[in-house]
Amino acid sequence: MFADRLQRLGTENAFKVGDHIARVEATGQMVVKLNMGEPDFDAPIHVAAEAKTQIDNGNGHYCPPAGLESLRKAIAQQVSETRGLDVDFRRVVVHPGGKPSIAYTMLAYV
Repeated sequence: MFADRLQRLGTENAFKVGDHIARVEATGQMVVKLNMGEPDFDAPIHVAAEAKTQIDNGNGHYCPPAGLESLRKAIAQQVSETRGLDVDFRRVVVHPGGKPSIAYTMLAYV
């Protein structure tokens, strides 16, 4: 019923070490986790409050593919001011996660 290529579909490598990490932590050893982008702290209260406010105001839907224009403008301004570059917000793309962004950038040049 399914395509044969699904048999080759595995799991993300970052998840593969999760069980091992949990076993090591269970022994009481301190582990610095570099396999995922999961912080070891809760979201700051002001960030959680703003997220709730935005959701309560109906801003819990998908945004434009390149990211919110206001965020892209803020990023362009911050990079321009701190790096001495002239960054046009239209060239800024906000993407969730690092690996796909790095891969897409590499593919643009290869």
